[in-house]
Amino acid sequence: RNPAPPVAPAPAAVTELVPYFGYTSTSRDLALAYAMVALRDRNNADRQRAFTSLQQAAEQGTADPAALVYLAEFYRDAQDDAHALPLYEQVWSKDRTQYAAAAALGAYRMQRGDLAGAITLWKDALALNPGMTLVRVNLATALLRAGQPNEARAMVEKALELNPASPEARDLLSRLR
Repeated sequence: RNPAPPVAPAPAAVTELVPYFGYTSTSRDLALAYAMVALRDRNNADRQRAFTSLQQAAEQGTADPAALVYLAEFYRDAQDDAHALPLYEQVWSKDRTQYAAAAALGAYRMQRGDLAGAITLWKDALALNPGMTLVRVNLATALLRAGQPNEARAMVEKALELNPASPEARDLLSRLR
């Protein structure tokens, strides 16, 4: 008896998004919708569709800061900092409510050794969205490196209040003791 041939996995289905109630959507709206679905479902086909749509919106000048921050995230995930960083900077200069841009720019500043810049950006991000545990841990690390151990401890303790299971916060707190 011959064994059954292996079954190839089905290709990832591409989500087909359509506007409700017959409304039309702009390419920017559709790009954002696909970006959200792609990130939620971790579907590479939707991710590529979102990325291409966001690039087109940026090239056509129809991408606003919300769309550009998603495009920057896709570039950063692809480790293409040459494209991601200018987009984050553009977003932050246009819209100081885009906390994801501030958080990412803080990370870039920290990587470049600009502690003061990283601290400022992470504080700005947390003022807009205080629930970002990893940003709190990053800020605590920067504060510690900047010689502010008491502020670092307070920040990491708040991170643990928000997420007691955070391994990054637990690790940093153990180093602060």
